[in-house]
Amino acid sequence: MRRFSIIIFLLGFWLYGKSEIVINEVFYDAVGSDDDKEWIELYNNGPDDINLANWVLQAGGTDFNDIFTFPAITIRANAFFLICEFPHPLANIVTELGFENGGTATDGIRIINPHSQYTDTVLYDFPNVNNLMGDTYQQLPSPGVSPGQSLARITDGLDTNSCDDWFSSSTPSPGLSNLMERSATLHSCAVELNQTEMKVSTVISNLSTQDVDKSELSIKILFNSELKYHENLESIPGLDSLSHNITIDNEFLTSGLLEIELVNNTNILIVDNCWEKWINYQNPALFLSEIMYYPLINQSEWIEVKLLADINDIQLTIEDASGSQAQAKISGSLGDYIVIAKDRANVISTYPECDSLKVYQAEGWTPLNNTGDIVVIKYYQTSLDSVLYEANSTSAGYSLEFNERRREWMRSNALGGASPTEGNSFSDIDIPNVSGLKIFNNLISIKKEKQFCVKFNSQKLVSSLDLKIFDIRGRELETITTNFSDQYSGEYYWNGYVKGKYLASGLYPIVINIKADNGRILEERKSIITINR
Repeated sequence: MRRFSIIIFLLGFWLYGKSEIVINEVFYDAVGSDDDKEWIELYNNGPDDINLANWVLQAGGTDFNDIFTFPAITIRANAFFLICEFPHPLANIVTELGFENGGTATDGIRIINPHSQYTDTVLYDFPNVNNLMGDTYQQLPSPGVSPGQSLARITDGLDTNSCDDWFSSSTPSPGLSNLMERSATLHSCAVELNQTEMKVSTVISNLSTQDVDKSELSIKILFNSELKYHENLESIPGLDSLSHNITIDNEFLTSGLLEIELVNNTNILIVDNCWEKWINYQNPALFLSEIMYYPLINQSEWIEVKLLADINDIQLTIEDASGSQAQAKISGSLGDYIVIAKDRANVISTYPECDSLKVYQAEGWTPLNNTGDIVVIKYYQTSLDSVLYEANSTSAGYSLEFNERRREWMRSNALGGASPTEGNSFSDIDIPNVSGLKIFNNLISIKKEKQFCVKFNSQKLVSSLDLKIFDIRGRELETITTNFSDQYSGEYYWNGYVKGKYLASGLYPIVINIKADNGRILEERKSIITINR
């Protein structure tokens, strides 16, 4: 008999606990006095009609207290049930309520079934100084509403015991479906740079439960204040999102400000409707610093570049003499040594001391021939740097490093045969004695206090030094001539200043020569200066 009683009790608990009556909308704070203006809407989200006899409605401030006990009245399945303090055409019950208004602390409203095994609670406003309990211990209060607004569920009958279920409705709808004010937002934007175009991806989110119809919203795109695109959007269902992709031509690889705007063509509230990004097509300042073209068996090939400026998500191309290519997107800061590897995991395993965050996996790979090859690093169609090496340039397991002081490629002297993501092993070698015309620094940097430096030591008297500067397209910008008093040795420094201004950051090809007093060129060098302001 005892066992049977327990079964009956558990069955009753399951039936009552399965009640699906929820508080759906509450109007607790009218403009001015609340007397005879408050109301609450319930919703039966279950498949069966439910008799509300002896259910209890409570209001909470300091604590929850009973304010109304339901008579024997039925709420239909998937139907609204309205309780008002005043006569309303859709009201099921008219009675006094007396809800708390929130404002300075959390208040609440609760319904309880006759056996107190089922509750639905809404808490509103902050802070919860009286520790009012929701249906779960973790339930947080919903934001309070302004006078004249209702607190309404975003989706009728959907109860997740979360404050995110609710919104402040400026158009209360007693006894009817809750409708959020129609609103939308530019949820996310991204741009991908290709050779002659920009691919713009956007996501537009409908924040309301109502559909946004076709052509009610549009997307506008400007580049350097010039209108590039303005088209209407497709319809967006309630609480849904729309992806919209656009391709913008940029044949001349112009840098500038890209602006995206979500435009309201009708009566829709727009939230966060603008997005902008500076598009920089200027060639990134970097040079090849190290290559591992002859690794040991079961080890990976890789190349390393040194960054002369901050870069973010730049796609580089590695190309060999045959035209084979590999690509990688990299990011980094001024002075970083960035490695692009055929097998990233293998490089990190082979050189455990390297910075794994600066090692990037290539997409595809161009095999670096042990018998000699050329490695070119490109940004779009522009070659940034290259190295031509012979079969005997290094031996197995040793990388080929660029010695910035000597301006020469040499076999690595590092422990382990290479120094990926670190300064090269020759960085501390003293500058050798000058023989002829030598360039000792081709980086102009305010941050690093560096100037272009060239020195000469000639067997013949030098009368002048010419520095010819070109832009990246080969157009001559300036020729600077410095006179010497017929001397056998000397040096020259340049800070990037021409024609009354400093040159912008970038790469600048140069030709430099020393001349005798009769104008005859004694020696000439070609190089590239990197300016990083």
